[in-house]
Amino acid sequence: MKRALIIVLLAVVAIGAALPYAPVDFLKTPIERALARGLGRKVEVDQVSLTLFSGPGVSLDGVTIHEDSRAGIEPFAYANTLDARINLLALLRGRLEFSSLDLNDATFNLVKPTGAPWNFQMLLSQTSAAGHAASPPVGPALPVIPATLPAIKMRGGRVNFKFAETKSVLYFDDTDLVFAAGEGGAVELRFSGVPSRTDQGAQNFGHFYVRGNATPSAAGQQFNFAVELEPSALDAVARLFDNGYAALKGLVSLDAQVSGSPASLDVKGTLLLENAGEWRVGYKGKLDLAAQTLELDSISPPGLNTKLHASTRNLLTTPQWEVSADFNDAPLGAGLELARNLGAPLPAKMTAEGVVAGSVRYRNNEGLGGNLELRDAAVNIAGAAPLKIPTATVFLKGNSIVAGPNTVNVGSADSADVEIVYQVGEGGGVDVKIMTHRLNVADLRALSPLGVGSIPLLDRIADGTWRGTLSYANPDPPSEKGTWSGDFEIQNTRLNV
Repeated sequence: MKRALIIVLLAVVAIGAALPYAPVDFLKTPIERALARGLGRKVEVDQVSLTLFSGPGVSLDGVTIHEDSRAGIEPFAYANTLDARINLLALLRGRLEFSSLDLNDATFNLVKPTGAPWNFQMLLSQTSAAGHAASPPVGPALPVIPATLPAIKMRGGRVNFKFAETKSVLYFDDTDLVFAAGEGGAVELRFSGVPSRTDQGAQNFGHFYVRGNATPSAAGQQFNFAVELEPSALDAVARLFDNGYAALKGLVSLDAQVSGSPASLDVKGTLLLENAGEWRVGYKGKLDLAAQTLELDSISPPGLNTKLHASTRNLLTTPQWEVSADFNDAPLGAGLELARNLGAPLPAKMTAEGVVAGSVRYRNNEGLGGNLELRDAAVNIAGAAPLKIPTATVFLKGNSIVAGPNTVNVGSADSADVEIVYQVGEGGGVDVKIMTHRLNVADLRALSPLGVGSIPLLDRIADGTWRGTLSYANPDPPSEKGTWSGDFEIQNTRLNV
């Protein structure tokens, strides 16, 4: 008995080892037709070999899955190799079908044609028809026999996005995908990939995950997905939708629940900035996959008495996005600390009190906009007299930030009118103008938070008072010493020669 079992086992091993080398080119056409019935698309295969040890099936080389005619002529997917497992129950009924398809070194093209749904929605629609895929018109010899959609798996592949005839610069790399039909026409989806751009090099991004299902209903397909982004560099996230330089620090991660029809998906989740005091913000909004629009609003107090709003159009083609914040007597100190953690060049030992009101926005195609009002502000920095600002206005437009002229009280008795203009980006810089009728020379050090550094001549004066006007300009990128000019008078002083 043992001898017979050993002989059978050796025979199975020998057959399994020999199957990949068996001449089975005659199976290529039936396999292509069976795949076409299961996927609703024409399929072409270069080479075929049989497999046994991974389950009864075939290993295919050079596999091209063509596109639905409504979505264009570029293939839906291409794989260097594809391992297809045969559905034994269907085979016993006299039909060749596959229960699973494992694609290796594969590329998928997700296409949104003009006036038609996404190509993956077309695949879902075919699957939703009584839980079966419709047969494509791939030739008169192909019998119209519905086939169950096989489970589709991909590991380490790539997903491109295309709109009509234009390919997006955005894509997903290192993509793992599991796509399987469930009961009643439902489809289970598990996806992970790294968001990337074709016009950038290495990007410090974590994986983006989508897990859930799509189910048919009388109102059309209904999605229910959990979405997650691993901690990713904040500047990389900013550059994903804007190819400019973003000098931001910190890590951002998020989770969301997305549900509803593709044209009106409800979005609700939480965003976390880990290097910004672990600032956690809840949000909700709407996503329209067809129109490529996303609208989000904060729903949980972020600790700054601030309402945040984000919107995006042409999400995957030519993104036009906006981020805005409405401040309702928000604490100035908490805002400065958040700005410092995100990369703003603020002195480490500077503290501030007071409140901020107003609104600020940033649009990637317009720049900054809005205005702010600071009230009862007090700024302290080690080694300098305290600054007190009863009220101050800040205007933002395009690449310009203009503050003032605003009255700044220095110490207990002195004051100055200060105006600051900051131009963001290449060719910009900072301009500071200080006007006073009387200010202690030593108290000029208190204005160091404005970035003016030391002032020629005045930095050699030990005491006394001055009045007049000083102007300072420093380009971007800043030089070691900016340019000073002014017209002022000094009284009761000593000068070190």
